[in-house]
Amino acid sequence: TPHLHLHEGIATMVSTAAENAVRDYLTALKDPSSLHDEQYITQLEKELSEWTDRIGRVMLRQQVLDARNPSASSYEEAFVTHAKAWAEAHGITATAFMAEGVPTSVLRRAGFSITPAGGSRRQGGQGRSPARRSEVSGDRG
Repeated sequence: TPHLHLHEGIATMVSTAAENAVRDYLTALKDPSSLHDEQYITQLEKELSEWTDRIGRVMLRQQVLDARNPSASSYEEAFVTHAKAWAEAHGITATAFMAEGVPTSVLRRAGFSITPAGGSRRQGGQGRSPARRSEVSGDRG
């Protein structure tokens, strides 16, 4: 039905946005300069050369500076918004993200449960620490 097709298209757009957010953040962590968009910078510089309002110029100037020197933090919020759902849909764990350089603090903000040892904790009580052994062999009383 046409309605189903529309729904699938929206789901694909959301999935693509989530995947792009994850990809851009991982790229920014490893090589922020690769996210440099020369066309966008050229467009901003053209606008800046034509702008006469001082407030507008300073705002455009900051956009040019940010575009020339992209940082991971500029992509972090989108990652935090989308990473958990995207990871669950693709079977990706927090441990895999950590191996790619994503800080545990960012993963926590994204909704992942992180164990003290640095692993990811899945729902259902899995991922318990080795301290269980001492509970069995230790004295009680």
